[in-house]
Amino acid sequence: MNETLVGFTSCIISCIAFGFMFVPLRNFDCKDGNIASVPIINHLGIGVGMLVWSSIQVLVGWGVARFGFFGTRPQLVYNNTMNIFGLLFVLLSGFMFVFVKHKNQQRHSVDNSSVPENDVISMQQMEKNPAARKRINNSAYKPTSHITKKKIGYLGLAVFLGVLHGLMMTPIVYIQDTDPKASPNVLDYVFPHFCAVFFCSTIYFIGYSIWMRGRTHAPAELILPSAAYGVLWCIGMTLWFVSNRMLSQTVSFPITTRLPSTIGVLADVLLFKDVEGKKNLTVTFSAVAIGLIGVLLIAFSNQ
Repeated sequence: MNETLVGFTSCIISCIAFGFMFVPLRNFDCKDGNIASVPIINHLGIGVGMLVWSSIQVLVGWGVARFGFFGTRPQLVYNNTMNIFGLLFVLLSGFMFVFVKHKNQQRHSVDNSSVPENDVISMQQMEKNPAARKRINNSAYKPTSHITKKKIGYLGLAVFLGVLHGLMMTPIVYIQDTDPKASPNVLDYVFPHFCAVFFCSTIYFIGYSIWMRGRTHAPAELILPSAAYGVLWCIGMTLWFVSNRMLSQTVSFPITTRLPSTIGVLADVLLFKDVEGKKNLTVTFSAVAIGLIGVLLIAFSNQ
């Protein structure tokens, strides 16, 4: 089968898996699961925090591949102009999604001290989980307009997390580019990657359990939804490895970073009716259209 066809098929299925992976958790308040998201959201706001994080992730992932940073080979495309314009459209789409409001999204201004520092949740989960989003929105204070040293610190943390997400494929690409004995089969690197994820998650969970001193949030009803989320994440990540190899990172990374959130927003509109209002829907579908244009430009830039 043609490598390009395999690559795009893997990319699309990967995006669908990522786009729907939070659906099993929609009606549960998961609370914990990510180290720094809630502190970032509390001090920068949901929109700014997610915008900084996702934009940096796209730029770093694309830039490392395009220019060959960290000892990797530059991954060129046939139409560089189309690729860059596609990237800009993808970033613009992400900026527009910041202004999409869910019907149960509330804004209350309260003291930041009411939010425990260890009360953490993933940013994507904030978008997909109504119970979690409502809890965080009710507890998070409204960011002030002036810049403080603390805000600069959290802005740096958001940038740092975006960089880490953008670099997660770089070690594999580096090994394949520099070691002549390295396996060309990208699936050989999936198990080590998952082992690293499991190891880091275990270290965090142990530290979290010690910090919480027996007050960990682990209700039994979360077991099966979490397992379903994990299966979808594994499918999405494995196929992302494949599409990253078949299409090149300059093509697969911007698509796989942006398209899942687009799918998630469409699910909120069409399936869950969580986005309502003429103005809100106009912004939503405009962002979706611009994002899809960017995805198509990136896809065709390597043909």
